[in-house]
Amino acid sequence: MQFYSVHHMEYQSWLKQIFQDGSVPDLPDVQQLRYAAELFRAPSILIKNFSPKQIGDGLAALINLSVVSNAMIDVTVPKSLQLECISAIPKVFEDIFVFYCEETKCAHLDEIVTDETDSIRNICYMWWDYFPTWGDPDDPQRKEIDDAVLAVLERILQFDNDACIESALHGLGHWQLNYPDRAGAIVDKFLTRVDGKISENLLNYAREAREGTVL
Repeated sequence: MQFYSVHHMEYQSWLKQIFQDGSVPDLPDVQQLRYAAELFRAPSILIKNFSPKQIGDGLAALINLSVVSNAMIDVTVPKSLQLECISAIPKVFEDIFVFYCEETKCAHLDEIVTDETDSIRNICYMWWDYFPTWGDPDDPQRKEIDDAVLAVLERILQFDNDACIESALHGLGHWQLNYPDRAGAIVDKFLTRVDGKISENLLNYAREAREGTVL
């Protein structure tokens, strides 16, 4: 896979504007995605430089209907860069969400206690709700992107962290609408692997994801 280089000082400025100043810079799509890919590959830089609220709000700004998220599926952007960015997403879950989301309560049941990490827990749960696509099997140009996202969702389901698992199930519940067989197979594989090892609430949520009835 080709990796796109970024200029260190420009990248630092991009991070500061998003995570400290609270706005996404006005840059070309390719440049936005290069920076996003760099961030997703090494997201621990956020923990060292920003507060939990800044991290959660900044990640939400990147994913929720921003030029960055839209560039992940824009056909005018190099697909290799899109795939690089998408394939790095599990590292965000591993380094950020696992670090901050340690409790076993379920966001979809509104069990989360509000504190300084609330915005991180929220974007962890809503990541795939905000993601710019839930798949399009009728568009052959999107096949590689769809395959990559489904692979990422399956990878995150393997994490030993309830918040990350819940997030992936949330995403698969939406992708089940357009990829019922593939999303369903991923959930079935998960249920077989964790039989008797997860909470009843998470088990029920997995069943809802399997049927595509998550909200």
